Amino acid sequence: PPMWRWTMALLCAFSLGVSRATVGQLALRQPLVAPPRSAVCMRGPAAKNKKSKKKGATGGKAVRGFAAAAPPPPPPPPAKRATAPSKAPPPPTPATEEEERDAHMALVREAVRRAAPALLDGIAERGFGVVDAALPAETVLVMRAEADALRRGGSMVPSESTRWDEESGKVQTYQKPNVLSTNLVGGELYFASPRLHEYCVSLVATLPSLVNQRWPSTRLSNQIHTNKLAVCMGDGSHYAKHYDNSGGTDLRKLTVLLYLQNKWDPADGGCFRMFFDECRDDPLTEPPQGAQLHTLATAAPDSDLKFGIARDLEPLVQVAETEGGAEAEGETGTLHTCADIAPVGGRLLAFWSDTMVHGVLPSFASEGADAHRWALTI
Repeated sequence: PPMWRWTMALLCAFSLGVSRATVGQLALRQPLVAPPRSAVCMRGPAAKNKKSKKKGATGGKAVRGFAAAAPPPPPPPPAKRATAPSKAPPPPTPATEEEERDAHMALVREAVRRAAPALLDGIAERGFGVVDAALPAETVLVMRAEADALRRGGSMVPSESTRWDEESGKVQTYQKPNVLSTNLVGGELYFASPRLHEYCVSLVATLPSLVNQRWPSTRLSNQIHTNKLAVCMGDGSHYAKHYDNSGGTDLRKLTVLLYLQNKWDPADGGCFRMFFDECRDDPLTEPPQGAQLHTLATAAPDSDLKFGIARDLEPLVQVAETEGGAEAEGETGTLHTCADIAPVGGRLLAFWSDTMVHGVLPSFASEGADAHRWALTI
């Protein structure tokens, strides 16, 4: 046969002789995948029957070649990051005992500096000065609670005072009716009443230097002092007329009181009474006289600071304007010019210990312990 036939026969024999192993190897290869029909070139008779039925931008002619790829789908929206729920701010760290002490003492020092000008002006004008709301109400309540805890705990005893006895010519000690008191001397008592003790220390560290600047001759100490926490428990408890410093070896010069009432009702009494015209000669104070007294008495008739005349601790009588002052002889004694000062919580009262005669009017605790009259005296 011709050469080309021999060639074809050899090729067929070669194709039929492929080993099974080769076929197995070919089967393991990646199979060919036919492209989608939409993406292949359409030719031949079948292509003629696939003409587009709609005329487009090509004038209705079939487009030969690969069809345009569809636009990619929009990317998925970014996944929202999970946010942890907002945490509440941590509670403030409780103050330490040292921080509470320092804060209270700083508050008292600042309060004394703020009150001093009005307090000293009053002393210069009439022998005593009064400043209201010297300490914040919440501070007064804390100090009052400490004071009442001392009373309930048995740390307070019947209060004693001194007065001059004309018959014997000596200073006598007497007990005040239904009045308890204690001295704040530190030690174990400090831990039961820290704010009361710190008040005393802070006031003594601050006020004397301000007084000495105003009156250098006073030479008040910023370390040496006495104090007394006292409570009038009603039933007419009162203080008789007296000086705080009756002379002798007593070194007291200035008295400062802080009242610790929750509230004060005029029906409870307990006003502090100052006797002007009985004060000793003092170059630092000029007691008001005549028309000046009348002006004081009528300036604020509805105030809890009242001026008038009285013999002792009886109710005040309106001051009459006279050229010679308000003194007048009565059936049972001399009428004196006086000021009644209500024991309002947070009120500071200061006066000269050795020249100003004073007393406390009968006190009536109409609502029990809540109406007790508390005063811290330095």
